[in-house]
Amino acid sequence: MRVVIDALIATLAPVLYVIIFSLTTFFVAALIGMGLMGGKMSYCSGTGAEYPGGRTQCVNTWISEDNGVLRPRAWLKPYHHFDTLPDAILSLFMVGTLEYLELLQRSMDITDCDLSPQEDSSQHLAIFFVCYIIIGSLFVMNLFVGFIVDGFNLHKGSSNKDIIFNRLSRQIVDHRPRPKTLAWLAPSNAFSVWLEQFLNGVQFQVFSALCVVINVCFMLADHTDPSPEFTAIMDAQNLFFFIELGAELLAYLFAVGPGGLVDDLWKNFDMFVFLGTFIGYVSNNKDVTQFVKAFRLLRVVRLMIIIKKIRIILETLIKCIPQLANILVLLFLVYSMFAVIGVQAFSSTKYGKRLGPTANFDDWPSAMVTCFQIVVGDAWHDIMDDCGVQPPECTPVFDSELFPDYGYNGPAKSFGDCGSTVSTLYFMAFKLMCETIMLNLFIGMILENFAFITDEVSHSEEPNWDSGASADQILELVHIFSAVASLQNETGDTMALENLPQLMNAMPLPLGHRRRDGKLVYEEKDRIITRMIRAELNVIVMDNRELKEEVMKGTWRGWWYHKLQGISLASSEDVPQVTFKDVMMTLVYWRKPNLVPELRKMARSARVQKVIFVAHCLTLKESLQMHAHIRKQERENAEKIGTVLKPGKAGFQLSAKWRSLQ
Repeated sequence: MRVVIDALIATLAPVLYVIIFSLTTFFVAALIGMGLMGGKMSYCSGTGAEYPGGRTQCVNTWISEDNGVLRPRAWLKPYHHFDTLPDAILSLFMVGTLEYLELLQRSMDITDCDLSPQEDSSQHLAIFFVCYIIIGSLFVMNLFVGFIVDGFNLHKGSSNKDIIFNRLSRQIVDHRPRPKTLAWLAPSNAFSVWLEQFLNGVQFQVFSALCVVINVCFMLADHTDPSPEFTAIMDAQNLFFFIELGAELLAYLFAVGPGGLVDDLWKNFDMFVFLGTFIGYVSNNKDVTQFVKAFRLLRVVRLMIIIKKIRIILETLIKCIPQLANILVLLFLVYSMFAVIGVQAFSSTKYGKRLGPTANFDDWPSAMVTCFQIVVGDAWHDIMDDCGVQPPECTPVFDSELFPDYGYNGPAKSFGDCGSTVSTLYFMAFKLMCETIMLNLFIGMILENFAFITDEVSHSEEPNWDSGASADQILELVHIFSAVASLQNETGDTMALENLPQLMNAMPLPLGHRRRDGKLVYEEKDRIITRMIRAELNVIVMDNRELKEEVMKGTWRGWWYHKLQGISLASSEDVPQVTFKDVMMTLVYWRKPNLVPELRKMARSARVQKVIFVAHCLTLKESLQMHAHIRKQERENAEKIGTVLKPGKAGFQLSAKWRSLQ
């Protein structure tokens, strides 16, 4: 959610410039439209004033051919025209949203001022609309997409160092080790190990893929009114592949245990298909079986991950899901705001051409549905016209004493069925904010995730990480971290702080001390940097403990950092714990400072001062421990030679807070 909000905030200033540019385009095009069509789109309400007649002939009455009713003639303007500058801008805004058909037809029929229209008498005016659609819709409106995408790119960083650091930070978060579900039930016998290797082998994977392909081909061959022989073949193959899928899941259960099945998303999908098919067989319900069989077609997606480019697209879509939920929440809030305003302004408006049972603002749920219909392409301009209806086409107030000429004879009420004069501003703001800006957040999010994945895949490995790390290098660190964490029977993304030396000795350069040939590199500067790394991790542990106390007390600060900021509280009273993200980012700060942007270094100045203080405390603690060890050895040696050592003063006592330093 924070990434989406940051991207939206980053686009406010450039979007404002785009709005100003769009208004300038509207203004210029509106002046041109007024010069070409101003005062020429009026028409007579009845027959008898056809071209070359016009306003002069549009008098008296006429008889409607539909129902034979005698009606008065009137010289009318259409709802949308180019007679005034505001009306011309509104008309062009409709054209920019590709609601131009009615305007285009009327413009091609105009003749001259105060003359009735004639079909296709001004076809050349269609060129004006075509040019404006190209400039105002396909170009100007899509500028919003460009700046929103640029807002997501600004989140990646403005310099090359920012981009590399932000990509590395995201890699650490995305690839961090996850806690294993039901890890205590994971089998460790030789048969399970062999079975897991066999199931993950190439031969079994090819066999499983062929089963999926054959099953999908049979399902695609299904048709209406099949013969009994074909039905028997389909039933037999469905039963065979159902048994094959069940045997495959059972084999994986013996190989990795129930936790391994739960942690594997594809296996979860296979279990869903298997259980649904099983319910269909047990209940003998063909509707349930047919419904689940449709999901079997999605198993073919598993075959597509073999192709690298398709796998990139799938990974992009999967990574978009969390941000998709954030954008949907943001859209829901904005839509709710406009829905509430619509209910307040148009809830009592009379139904019209489009405003009716399927699109109205009678209550909040109906207003939300109407807003969604407008966004997905409903005739928003007709709803806008209906919501802006004014007297004499509506009753201002239902009161026969105040308005006796409107035909209302019921009890007096404080409202009428007229619309609001702000309907034009309301619908233009809604289209601009909710459709042009908010919906394009999806495009920016997808492109941002796609760029991250393609950069990660195309990134070449460098031993010194001068341009960041590759995905394989991060995964190597994840495996080492998990192996070191298992020394204390820890699972997930936490590790005992006391295992930091083992971790750094096991990790390769540049974050660790091990070279690719297996030799350790540990110089004087490495000793100093390691001490600073230990100090910062101790600071993180102490901050987490303070934050944990805030959370337990129920303070606003604790709730904000734990829930909204996602700060981990991985810490134990007995054994201090640190997360994978904290360890890796700390190693990057001290082992690869050239990857850290200058602004990030400046923001860490207060933390670094605290780290230096804790480093001095660690040095003092080690000195006291060494002094106590030497005194103990001297005492033991003195006892061995029979010398009585006089008891000295009480030893130094460390506070509980500093005794927790590792």
